[in-house]
Amino acid sequence: MVMPDFIGPNRSRALALSMAPKRIHSLAIWFCTFSAAFALGEQAKTDRLPEPFWEKPANRKKLKDDRAVLVSVNTEDVKDRQGNVRLAMAGAGYVNRSREHAFKLSQEYWRLQDVSDHFKTVKWDPAKSELFVITEALRYQARMILKITPSNDDVAKKSRIGWEVIWGHFLGMKGEIALESIDAKTTLISLRGNYEAKELPLPKVLMGFALEIITQKVAEKMRTYIETHSPSVTASPTPTPSK
Repeated sequence: MVMPDFIGPNRSRALALSMAPKRIHSLAIWFCTFSAAFALGEQAKTDRLPEPFWEKPANRKKLKDDRAVLVSVNTEDVKDRQGNVRLAMAGAGYVNRSREHAFKLSQEYWRLQDVSDHFKTVKWDPAKSELFVITEALRYQARMILKITPSNDDVAKKSRIGWEVIWGHFLGMKGEIALESIDAKTTLISLRGNYEAKELPLPKVLMGFALEIITQKVAEKMRTYIETHSPSVTASPTPTPSK
């Protein structure tokens, strides 16, 4: 497929990121990064997902005691593939709802437009398990189709929504949203994603403080939405792990 050009106020392609390693920490939750990031339509290599840094005791304490939602977004040179740059994002937070509730609601993708106005278009194709989204921030847009693969394991008390960008910006990016029961009324939701390409162009206006503000707002709205809304009774069933 041919990827649409990067869309901006002047329809010009954004300046490329510096190749030096960078790190951005802020408040965020799954999918929030999509509302502000863009990349070339080149097929990416995605060999590994970022480490779950929230498992460290100090970070677990922040999640529990402060209700913090922690996120890490990194870019770095890939040593074993000369000239490539890797974008890795990871984040996690506690939600005061059961895993079953959060998992069902998280699969009602059409609700994303109700959560945040950064999602301009959301179209879900249940027959293909494909999600088409157009996101916008500061007049810049990204268009993507994601292949969605949900799974559920009640014995392990864990659920998963795997995703891969199969068209558009971030083509080839893979990741997962994991949900783990902490207790009957609390769920740990985490996001991990990885993308690799020759260049990672991002609009400068969306970097740094602007990105933090956008992701923080989306994070707050997303968690509030999950905690204050109920899943639809007509939600599609989720496959269980194969034996």
